[in-house]
Amino acid sequence: MVLVWLETASFLSWVVKDFSWVLLIPETAWVGLLCALIFESWDIQNHWKVADRYDLAGRVVLLLWILGNGTWMTSELLYENPSKNITFPWFQGALLGPRTYVDQELKVLAGSFWALGLLLGLAAQMLGRRQGERALRSRLNADLWVIFWVLKDFFWLLALPWNALACSVVIFYCLIDLRPSSEPKVLTAALISWLCGNTVWLVGELFLADASVLPRVLTCVCLACSFCLGIKNFFEEQDDPEARSILPKSMGTVNHGKL
Repeated sequence: MVLVWLETASFLSWVVKDFSWVLLIPETAWVGLLCALIFESWDIQNHWKVADRYDLAGRVVLLLWILGNGTWMTSELLYENPSKNITFPWFQGALLGPRTYVDQELKVLAGSFWALGLLLGLAAQMLGRRQGERALRSRLNADLWVIFWVLKDFFWLLALPWNALACSVVIFYCLIDLRPSSEPKVLTAALISWLCGNTVWLVGELFLADASVLPRVLTCVCLACSFCLGIKNFFEEQDDPEARSILPKSMGTVNHGKL
């Protein structure tokens, strides 16, 4: 029960962070980030006792993703002024004023976290598939969306819109086709809604150059739906431990030893 609660809390914290970031609300964005880091670290500590090496690798990839994403968010909120078309009464501009050098350093740090996550995730995928066990391959397929999400953020950070958009399409395919049929439909809907929100945000920022606040509003609608669906999934599936995992499956059927 503790593992399920932590996974749910971590997912919902991520959504709160994204919701706050897109609306440029630093206080709740950092609270969401801090909660996600705490819950994810706690989750890794719990999984260390029971999970196999591939599950643990997947958890560490998630932690590296949130570290990189949070670093990127912090650099924007502290040192970047938004487009003149993106105005909110509660955000008047970069909290510490534009500082290009520091901003770039933080973005390099964010990219470094993601690079480590990608290397670890790809290594786990390749080594796991070499085991040749069907159950393990199926579980690795179900976790592929995380790797492509990290890659999407990498391309977004580098302002490569088509590459990032292509990753969103692949993530959608992974969520629709590669996740086990035993996964709750509400859970899949929550993840897809989260993806849709991020993709709309990406399009508004990279393709439309933040020419309007409308994409951010639509993003918030998608994220709000994702948040509600995440909560709904938790309460609906609380009597079924196998169906309550918000994030990639952590209790695999194949055990190959600890890291």
